[in-house]
Amino acid sequence: MIVLERVKSSKLQVLEAISRRLLLNDFEYPKFQEMYFRQRKGYQGELKVDNEWNELSIPIEYYLLFNYETVNEIGNSHQMDTIMLSPNFIFIVEIKNISGKIDYDEEKRQFTNTKEDDRKEVYSSPVDQVERHTRLIRRMMDLVGLHLPVESAIVFSNTSTIIGQMSKRIPSFHLSGLHSHITMLLKKHSKQEISIKEMNMLKDFLLESLKRERWKPNIDKQKLLNGAICEQCNQQTIMTYSNGRFICPKCNAKSKEILLKSLNDYRLLFSPWISNRAFKQFFNIASSKTSYKLLKSLNLQCYGNNRGRLYFIPEDILSYKLE
Repeated sequence: MIVLERVKSSKLQVLEAISRRLLLNDFEYPKFQEMYFRQRKGYQGELKVDNEWNELSIPIEYYLLFNYETVNEIGNSHQMDTIMLSPNFIFIVEIKNISGKIDYDEEKRQFTNTKEDDRKEVYSSPVDQVERHTRLIRRMMDLVGLHLPVESAIVFSNTSTIIGQMSKRIPSFHLSGLHSHITMLLKKHSKQEISIKEMNMLKDFLLESLKRERWKPNIDKQKLLNGAICEQCNQQTIMTYSNGRFICPKCNAKSKEILLKSLNDYRLLFSPWISNRAFKQFFNIASSKTSYKLLKSLNLQCYGNNRGRLYFIPEDILSYKLE
């Protein structure tokens, strides 16, 4: 049972917004595009592994927490791709969507990816990451007085990955091996260690401790385009607001929903709070009355009075229904 759905990471969402709003000829555009492609590839790999869980037949009750994020005692963040919580054990899964050959140097703690053209890229060690997460989960269980065996694995979602020398401390295998690995874990931990009631208590504690980190890019935000950007002509054209909708001056595309997408970009790149003045300037609406009426129609939570009033842009702004 999934108790924490997978969502795009803050970093991926921010990079998506930057790719829409940073001019294509800006000298930093290639750098942010490469970062975006990496994040998107990782997310696609995670979704592929998520689908595999749907085909697994697991004979005990369990919970799945996808892209679980929290902070430790000193404020450092932890991001775990997947946590399987059962009354028998906890299983932490680190997912990698990498092509080419993968090798791990145990002595140097170095994770090397050799591409088809023999280029080499070095990554931070997923082995050390998983062991760090394992120690945190054990400390979190101590806080609620519960103890479960904690297992972990590195799963490669890309079928073309060549798995070379890897650490013997943590299992590493292709996605196709997930079913057999869980079957092995069920045999290894056949005894129920905690009750279902205690498992639910631990699940609730994990969810209460959920804390997603907001990624802040190192970029001059004055370089980013304001307004509603046309999605049809794909030329970073700024749309104008007229008669209740946004209209592209180049391809004449019309949209109401682009308002929500643009506000979500504003939330990601600038602030979740916006004033009527900032809203008017961002969307380049000439009339203050028109700007206020449009912003007011969204029924956003607001604080303050008169000119000091601020409206809160929620994370689920894209699900809002426009009249």
